[in-house]
Amino acid sequence: MNTSLYKALPFDVEKDFIPVTKAGASPNSWEVNAEFPAKTMKELIDAMKASPGKYSVASPGNGTTPSLAIEMLKQAFGLSFVTVPFAGGGPMAQSLLGGFTPISCNAISTTVALIKSGKVLALTSKQHLETLPGVPTLDELGIKDQESETMAGVFVPAGTPQPIVTLLQKEIAAIVHLPDVKARLLDVATIPDGDSSADFAAYVKTEIAKWKRVIEVGKIDRI
Repeated sequence: MNTSLYKALPFDVEKDFIPVTKAGASPNSWEVNAEFPAKTMKELIDAMKASPGKYSVASPGNGTTPSLAIEMLKQAFGLSFVTVPFAGGGPMAQSLLGGFTPISCNAISTTVALIKSGKVLALTSKQHLETLPGVPTLDELGIKDQESETMAGVFVPAGTPQPIVTLLQKEIAAIVHLPDVKARLLDVATIPDGDSSADFAAYVKTEIAKWKRVIEVGKIDRI
């Protein structure tokens, strides 16, 4: 996201680094407050389509992964609503629970209280989160190409010898799938990965292009 979100970065992501592996990622989630009539993601989208400009959607702040996920859904379905940025996921969740904002998109790791209240409609990942078996993904609901997540990946400087890259990828992949490490990651709503360097490089390239398109189409001001 940052390659398109910032006017200038002190590095080139694709030229200055070698992707080693995606260690894990935490999806975002879509929620509604108790008074909102929609009980499913489809009902939520239908409600926003039926009443353009009526609803507000809270985000944990401009430029965050959830804020761009909100923009991506808006573009995909031609929706019209007011996006309300908060100073973090905590204040945003409090506003939703308090009934001040009817809808939100947030990092799932900060919405445990909402999950317990049964207000989470869907996750923005393709893969199901083992610790939340009752929460569907957008992909499962037939809402395609809406994946967004906070990714934790490992990179090394360009020019690092390939044997070092290979060793790091192998060891990190093994570590994130150790039973105690995996359990800890899942506790904070992070899905362990450990993909190959080639797959991770392809993922990074795809993500850069995807978010560039969302930012440009949405005419989002660069930072």
